[in-house]
Amino acid sequence: MFDEVDTDGPDKLEYPLNESKELVRKYKIFSAIQHVLLVHQGPIVEFTLDMQANYTCTEIDLIIRYLSKNKTVKKFALELNDPRNDFYRLPLSFFSLNQLADLTLQVCELEFDPRSSGFSSLTSLSMTCVKTSMKTVLHLLSSCPLLKSLNLILFIEDLDGSGLQVDMIELFKC
Repeated sequence: MFDEVDTDGPDKLEYPLNESKELVRKYKIFSAIQHVLLVHQGPIVEFTLDMQANYTCTEIDLIIRYLSKNKTVKKFALELNDPRNDFYRLPLSFFSLNQLADLTLQVCELEFDPRSSGFSSLTSLSMTCVKTSMKTVLHLLSSCPLLKSLNLILFIEDLDGSGLQVDMIELFKC
């Protein structure tokens, strides 16, 4: 199906052989995940996705939206990587996973949602190579009164334009 690169004309969609195989593989994986989620009966208590993803990945958005409506997920791990150093941007529906007790995020972008009440049941939080703003980190940590375990390796940026600068002492006071 995608075995050759077509170079006959400028209107043709061209994929290098390796990239097209990767696209087909990802499509099959996401189709399988979505199928399992749709036919599964009963609560989904734990969900882990460990794969390569870039800035926009609507398939992951759909999975997060589905899980957020489920309201039973206690442990959620999203461990992404991308050789192009794109950070997958978490959708706003991510903040609807407010029943989480254990959250692991890796190589993604997390932006503050002012409508979110946070994660009041969270006891363990690990964010590795997460691009975010100080406002988001402060909101997240201040809404986790049960937090017992914390691992942060962040890329703090002024994503929301607030210009908020806080040192680590202020961060842990919240």
